[in-house]
Amino acid sequence: MLVLLALSGALVLSLGKVARAQDDAAKLEEAKELFRKGNVLRKAGDCSRALEYYAKSRRRVASVANTLNGAICLDRLGRLDEALQLYESVLIDFPAAVSDSNRNALAPKLRRLRQSVGSVDVASNTRGQLVIDGRPRGRLPLLSPVRVMPGEHTVAVMAEGFVPFTRRLVVQIGQTIHVVAKLDALANAGTLRIANPALKGAKVYIDGAHVATAPWDGKLAPGRYIVFLRRDDQGSAPQTLTIVDRRQTVFTDALSSLGPGQRFGVQPREARLTIDGVEVARGRWQGRLPVGEHVAEVSAAGYQTATRRFDVKADHASDLSVKLKVDSTHPRWQKPRVPGKLWFETYASLPFTSGLNSHAEAFCDDGRCTANEEARGYATGARVGYEWAQGLSVYGGGGYLSLSKSLRRELTIHQLGPPPATARYSLADYLQLSGPLIEIGMAYRHRINDIFSARALATIGVMFTTSADTIGGHVQQGPKVALAKVIGSGEAMRGVDLFISPELQVMAFFAGFYATLGFGATVMALEGPKSASEPATHQGELVVVGSDSCKTKGALACLAGSDQLANERGYGPFVFWRPALSLGYAF
Repeated sequence: MLVLLALSGALVLSLGKVARAQDDAAKLEEAKELFRKGNVLRKAGDCSRALEYYAKSRRRVASVANTLNGAICLDRLGRLDEALQLYESVLIDFPAAVSDSNRNALAPKLRRLRQSVGSVDVASNTRGQLVIDGRPRGRLPLLSPVRVMPGEHTVAVMAEGFVPFTRRLVVQIGQTIHVVAKLDALANAGTLRIANPALKGAKVYIDGAHVATAPWDGKLAPGRYIVFLRRDDQGSAPQTLTIVDRRQTVFTDALSSLGPGQRFGVQPREARLTIDGVEVARGRWQGRLPVGEHVAEVSAAGYQTATRRFDVKADHASDLSVKLKVDSTHPRWQKPRVPGKLWFETYASLPFTSGLNSHAEAFCDDGRCTANEEARGYATGARVGYEWAQGLSVYGGGGYLSLSKSLRRELTIHQLGPPPATARYSLADYLQLSGPLIEIGMAYRHRINDIFSARALATIGVMFTTSADTIGGHVQQGPKVALAKVIGSGEAMRGVDLFISPELQVMAFFAGFYATLGFGATVMALEGPKSASEPATHQGELVVVGSDSCKTKGALACLAGSDQLANERGYGPFVFWRPALSLGYAF
């Protein structure tokens, strides 16, 4: 009897091994067939569909070939974080099957991908499943950080008997963000019941995490959850269930055929994606949906909501990309109304111009000057203004301006006599213009960044001018030479002038203080006053020094005075240029 029992047991074990071997052989053959179909699609350029066949092949029997080709497709589709994960799986899961040449070929790809993604390293106070953007990414504790694409992500940790942990974060290229997920034990809980016999063996996913296998009665913290089931190529659509404290919620959906896979890319990344009325993710989402028609809606504050209808087919994987249009009327894009600010500045300038448009300079226009220098000087002043949020300012201020120049001119005078004489005068003029000024104006500042701005100013003002022309020189008649002078030369002539001054500046701000470098032009609009002409006192008359003591006929000192230089103006309408530096403070 014992012998018979032993033989029966051995027969059962042998038959079991044969059955397992046949099952393994069938799975291997199926994996090979799926791999061949994926290769055909990849070579035809359809990496999206090929990826699904490689994924099915890996679910049957994972190998170097289907893992590597899946990584290649992910790389071409721009899913760099997933591609890196599969490339690394080739080296980790099949170390003996990868040759040295293949390792060397993978090295530059791994280096490139690692330089294109970021990482999230999650630690927790309990074991649980990590879900990033609604997609399972491993169980805690992690062996290594999880690679993710740069941008905003939602990280969640699910563990039975604990309140789920969720955090939104932004990952930069090359950055590893460390997250400590502290899960609190459930104090209040409701129950999710999945008891329908038709659902037996289906995997239960809650907020993207695989938490159990149906049938299941699980405790969850009160709140809203996204729930769906998967069993091979069947499953349910994601649906939102609300768990209420100390109450039971029953899952009633049935399973139906699933499509191979759907991937959504959404811009902006913070946009909410709902499928058939259920919010499944923000930014991007990928997963399997029941075969048939579905409706996706994408929305975000400040953008126009977009709706897309799409069909999920049993044999065709597809990607859907939605870029929302900006709603320019939304308050998100309206600039906040910021009160204006007071500013104060002092400035210094080194103005220059070719001339003051004086009567003396008219001799140069006729070619009767032997020297004619530029007019140069200085200007200084202060302004106080008020700037509104739009960058527009009004201001007022005052300052002081001084310009001066030198020239040498020649003058020939014929005296009829008796006796007739011709005298040649060579005169040196020193022209001066100075005085205080007051100004008002408007400015506009364009902000370039947090430090630099560009500003344009338009100023109008009044200058209280003091001008003078100091003249000296000599007179020559044949071989005779004597000094000459203008009576009253150098005396101040006072007037009022109107000026207009545009200017462009570059500004740099440092904690409220700022400095500007600018360049402008100033137009002096009016004619200046003329020198006095008083015959009784010979004011403004050109004479020879010593003429008041003329004793010898024919001497230079006996030349009669000339009024040709009388009534000369010290300046006229002219333009001068102003490179300027200013320092100020914005309150």
